[in-house]
Order: sequence, then structure tokens, then C-alpha cells
Amino acid sequence: MASNVSPGAELDSDAPALTCGRCGRLALLGRRFRFASQAHSGQLLCLRCAPRHPPVLRRALLTSLVVGTALTLINQGDALITATLTPVLIWKIPLTYFVPFAVSTYSALAISRD
Repeated sequence: MASNVSPGAELDSDAPALTCGRCGRLALLGRRFRFASQAHSGQLLCLRCAPRHPPVLRRALLTSLVVGTALTLINQGDALITATLTPVLIWKIPLTYFVPFAVSTYSALAISRD
């Protein structure tokens, strides 16, 4: 039977064995996240499932859309208006959307760490 514990990960012998509410994997100390919900006192998720938690994803996507669009218009607005897209600009625009997505996701996970 395969173990769900990552190689090199240590178990806290004093902590009870807690499993992810979505996939059932062992949620290790420092790698588990608790999200408040209306139905439960808190849903416990592992590091693999937490970034895919629908409220976290929804908030990160909305933040990325708003902040990424504003930054793209500020930084590359002139190139977009004149339709002078360069290869450098082609990779800068997706990166401009990715950074707020990553920051929002990291912030949600950092505050929800159990």
C-alpha cells in the first residue's frame, strides 16, 4: 500500500493524524490549511488541494483580472493602442496577469495555514 506522506516529510508525533477533506491524504503540520465554511467549523485541506479550493481560485482569478488589466493598460497601453506587439510584449502581458494571481493565492494560503 502506497503512503501519502512525501519523502523527507516528518510527522508531528504529538499532533493527531489529520486528513484532507477533499482527497483524504494525510495533511502534515505546516502543509495543511483550514478554510471556514458555513456548513462546517472549518474544512481542512492538504497543500495539493488548498490552491484549488473554489473560493481561493475565484478570488485569485478576480484579483488577477482587475490588477492585471490595470497594470497592462498602464505599462503597455501605448503599444496596445498602436498595435505594435513585439515578442517581448507577448510574454510580458501573461506575466502581468500571473503575478497578481500568484500573490493572491499565496496570501489566501498563508492566512489559512493550520
